[in-house]
Amino acid sequence: MGAAPVAVPPEAHLTLYSHLESLPRSAHWAVQHASVDDDGLHLSQVIQSGQAVVVSDASLHGTSGASSTLVEGSGPEHRLLCHAQVPGPIKDGDSLRCKLAGNYSAILCVNAICFQHNVTQGSITVACDNISSLWPFKPEYLPNPRDKNLDLMQAVWASVQQSPIDRNPVHVHGHQDQKVKDSHRCLSALNCRMDA
Repeated sequence: MGAAPVAVPPEAHLTLYSHLESLPRSAHWAVQHASVDDDGLHLSQVIQSGQAVVVSDASLHGTSGASSTLVEGSGPEHRLLCHAQVPGPIKDGDSLRCKLAGNYSAILCVNAICFQHNVTQGSITVACDNISSLWPFKPEYLPNPRDKNLDLMQAVWASVQQSPIDRNPVHVHGHQDQKVKDSHRCLSALNCRMDA
Protein backbone atom coordinates (compact mmCIF):
# COMPACT_ATOMS: atom_id res chain seq x y z
CA MET A 1 0.00 0.00 0.00
CA GLY A 2 1.20 3.45 -0.83
CA ALA A 3 0.97 6.55 1.30
CA ALA A 4 -2.42 8.18 1.65
CA PRO A 5 -2.92 11.12 -0.71
CA VAL A 6 -2.31 14.51 0.86
CA ALA A 7 -5.27 16.87 0.72
CA VAL A 8 -4.28 20.00 -1.16
CA PRO A 9 -6.00 23.16 0.06
CA PRO A 10 -7.87 25.14 -2.59
CA GLU A 11 -5.71 27.74 -4.27
CA ALA A 12 -5.80 31.04 -2.41
CA HIS A 13 -6.85 34.04 -4.44
CA LEU A 14 -4.26 36.73 -3.98
CA THR A 15 -6.37 39.48 -5.55
CA LEU A 16 -9.96 40.23 -6.37
CA TYR A 17 -9.06 39.94 -10.06
CA SER A 18 -7.65 36.44 -9.59
CA HIS A 19 -10.90 35.51 -7.86
CA LEU A 20 -12.91 36.83 -10.81
CA GLU A 21 -10.62 34.98 -13.22
CA SER A 22 -11.28 31.75 -11.31
CA LEU A 23 -15.00 31.93 -12.09
CA PRO A 24 -16.27 29.42 -14.66
CA ARG A 25 -15.40 30.43 -18.23
CA SER A 26 -19.10 30.77 -18.95
CA ALA A 27 -19.18 33.78 -16.56
CA HIS A 28 -16.06 35.60 -17.79
CA TRP A 29 -17.99 37.80 -20.22
CA ALA A 30 -19.78 39.39 -17.25
CA VAL A 31 -16.70 40.41 -15.26
CA GLN A 32 -13.80 40.70 -17.73
CA HIS A 33 -14.00 44.51 -17.69
CA ALA A 34 -14.35 45.00 -13.91
CA SER A 35 -12.06 47.55 -12.27
CA VAL A 36 -11.52 48.81 -8.74
CA ASP A 37 -8.50 50.56 -7.25
CA ASP A 38 -8.07 48.93 -3.83
CA ASP A 39 -8.84 45.25 -4.45
CA GLY A 40 -12.38 45.84 -3.16
CA LEU A 41 -11.30 46.41 0.46
CA HIS A 42 -13.32 49.62 0.94
CA LEU A 43 -16.37 48.01 -0.65
CA SER A 44 -16.08 44.99 1.63
CA GLN A 45 -16.34 47.37 4.60
CA VAL A 46 -19.38 49.24 3.27
CA ILE A 47 -21.07 45.94 2.40
CA GLN A 48 -20.56 44.78 6.00
CA SER A 49 -22.03 48.03 7.32
CA GLY A 50 -25.03 47.79 4.94
CA GLN A 51 -24.16 51.02 3.10
CA ALA A 52 -23.23 49.60 -0.31
CA VAL A 53 -25.27 50.28 -3.43
CA VAL A 54 -25.21 48.41 -6.69
CA VAL A 55 -26.61 50.15 -9.75
CA SER A 56 -26.70 48.83 -13.28
CA ASP A 57 -28.18 49.86 -16.57
CA ALA A 58 -27.96 48.65 -20.12
CA SER A 59 -28.43 49.73 -23.69
CA LEU A 60 -29.84 47.86 -26.63
CA HIS A 61 -29.26 48.71 -30.27
CA GLY A 62 -31.06 46.32 -32.58
CA THR A 63 -29.85 42.91 -31.42
CA SER A 64 -26.67 44.16 -29.75
CA GLY A 65 -26.55 45.04 -26.05
CA ALA A 66 -24.12 46.32 -23.43
CA SER A 67 -24.41 46.78 -19.69
CA SER A 68 -22.64 48.94 -17.10
CA THR A 69 -22.57 48.32 -13.37
CA LEU A 70 -21.15 50.11 -10.36
CA VAL A 71 -20.74 49.15 -6.73
CA GLU A 72 -20.00 51.94 -4.26
CA GLY A 73 -20.49 53.24 -0.74
CA SER A 74 -21.64 56.73 0.19
CA GLY A 75 -19.48 58.27 -2.53
CA PRO A 76 -17.46 57.43 -5.62
CA GLU A 77 -14.15 56.69 -3.89
CA HIS A 78 -12.96 53.12 -4.48
CA ARG A 79 -16.05 52.29 -6.55
CA LEU A 80 -16.05 49.20 -8.73
CA LEU A 81 -17.07 49.67 -12.36
CA CYS A 82 -17.88 46.86 -14.74
CA HIS A 83 -18.89 46.91 -18.38
CA ALA A 84 -20.04 43.91 -20.40
CA GLN A 85 -21.19 42.93 -23.86
CA VAL A 86 -24.53 41.12 -23.44
CA PRO A 87 -24.47 37.53 -24.72
CA GLY A 88 -27.00 36.56 -27.36
CA PRO A 89 -29.29 35.76 -28.76
CA ILE A 90 -30.93 39.10 -28.07
CA LYS A 91 -34.28 39.71 -29.69
CA ASP A 92 -34.94 43.17 -31.05
CA GLY A 93 -36.37 45.25 -28.19
CA ASP A 94 -35.38 42.78 -25.42
CA SER A 95 -34.03 45.28 -22.90
CA LEU A 96 -34.71 42.83 -20.04
CA ARG A 97 -31.86 40.59 -21.21
CA CYS A 98 -29.49 43.55 -21.15
CA LYS A 99 -30.59 44.62 -17.65
CA LEU A 100 -30.19 41.04 -16.38
CA ALA A 101 -26.65 40.99 -17.78
CA GLY A 102 -25.82 44.07 -15.72
CA ASN A 103 -27.32 42.52 -12.59
CA TYR A 104 -25.37 39.30 -13.21
CA SER A 105 -22.12 41.29 -13.42
CA ALA A 106 -23.10 43.07 -10.22
CA ILE A 107 -23.78 39.99 -8.10
CA LEU A 108 -20.67 38.20 -9.38
CA CYS A 109 -18.51 41.19 -8.44
CA VAL A 110 -20.17 41.61 -5.02
CA ASN A 111 -19.78 37.90 -4.28
CA ALA A 112 -16.11 38.05 -5.30
CA ILE A 113 -15.54 41.01 -2.95
CA CYS A 114 -17.25 39.13 -0.11
CA PHE A 115 -15.26 35.94 -0.66
CA GLN A 116 -11.98 37.82 -1.18
CA HIS A 117 -12.33 39.74 2.08
CA ASN A 118 -14.18 37.11 4.15
CA VAL A 119 -17.42 39.09 4.40
CA THR A 120 -20.00 36.80 6.00
CA GLN A 121 -22.76 39.31 6.73
CA GLY A 122 -23.97 42.66 5.51
CA SER A 123 -26.27 43.97 2.82
CA ILE A 124 -26.45 45.81 -0.47
CA THR A 125 -29.11 47.91 -2.13
CA VAL A 126 -29.55 46.78 -5.74
CA ALA A 127 -31.08 49.42 -8.01
CA CYS A 128 -32.24 49.02 -11.60
CA ASP A 129 -34.83 50.67 -13.81
CA ASN A 130 -36.37 47.35 -14.89
CA ILE A 131 -38.63 45.70 -12.30
CA SER A 132 -38.47 42.21 -13.85
CA SER A 133 -34.66 42.18 -13.73
CA LEU A 134 -34.85 42.61 -9.93
CA TRP A 135 -36.99 39.49 -9.34
CA PRO A 136 -34.01 37.14 -8.75
CA PHE A 137 -32.94 39.32 -5.80
CA LYS A 138 -36.24 38.77 -3.98
CA PRO A 139 -36.32 35.97 -1.37
CA GLU A 140 -39.57 34.49 -2.71
CA TYR A 141 -38.40 34.23 -6.33
CA LEU A 142 -37.78 30.84 -7.93
CA PRO A 143 -36.81 30.47 -11.60
CA ASN A 144 -39.69 29.36 -13.79
CA PRO A 145 -39.15 27.62 -17.15
CA ARG A 146 -41.59 30.14 -18.65
CA ASP A 147 -39.42 33.10 -17.57
CA LYS A 148 -38.21 35.28 -20.38
CA ASN A 149 -34.40 34.95 -20.62
CA LEU A 150 -34.40 31.96 -18.29
CA ASP A 151 -30.64 31.41 -18.68
CA LEU A 152 -29.77 34.82 -17.21
CA MET A 153 -32.61 34.76 -14.67
CA GLN A 154 -31.22 31.46 -13.36
CA ALA A 155 -27.63 32.72 -13.43
CA VAL A 156 -28.51 35.80 -11.37
CA TRP A 157 -30.70 33.75 -8.99
CA ALA A 158 -28.01 31.07 -8.47
CA SER A 159 -25.38 33.74 -7.76
CA VAL A 160 -27.73 35.42 -5.29
CA GLN A 161 -28.17 32.07 -3.51
CA GLN A 162 -24.38 31.83 -3.12
CA SER A 163 -24.14 35.30 -1.63
CA PRO A 164 -23.44 35.58 2.11
CA ILE A 165 -25.23 38.93 2.41
CA ASP A 166 -28.76 40.33 2.19
CA ARG A 167 -30.06 42.18 -0.84
CA ASN A 168 -32.56 45.03 -1.00
CA PRO A 169 -33.85 45.39 -4.59
CA VAL A 170 -35.07 48.90 -5.46
CA HIS A 171 -36.76 49.95 -8.69
CA VAL A 172 -35.74 53.38 -9.93
CA HIS A 173 -37.22 55.21 -12.89
CA GLY A 174 -34.87 55.50 -15.84
CA HIS A 175 -33.73 58.68 -17.56
CA GLN A 176 -34.24 60.91 -14.53
CA ASP A 177 -31.90 63.40 -16.14
CA GLN A 178 -34.79 64.12 -18.52
CA LYS A 179 -37.69 64.05 -16.02
CA VAL A 180 -38.09 64.02 -12.25
CA LYS A 181 -40.55 61.60 -10.68
CA ASP A 182 -38.40 59.28 -8.59
CA SER A 183 -37.94 59.53 -4.83
CA HIS A 184 -34.60 57.68 -5.05
CA ARG A 185 -32.66 60.67 -6.40
CA CYS A 186 -29.15 59.43 -5.62
CA LEU A 187 -29.82 55.97 -7.08
CA SER A 188 -31.55 57.51 -10.10
CA ALA A 189 -28.53 59.74 -10.73
CA LEU A 190 -26.26 56.70 -10.62
CA ASN A 191 -28.64 54.89 -12.97
CA CYS A 192 -28.30 57.79 -15.42
CA ARG A 193 -24.52 57.55 -15.12
CA MET A 194 -24.64 53.85 -15.98
CA ASP A 195 -27.00 54.57 -18.85
CA ALA A 196 -24.49 57.06 -20.26
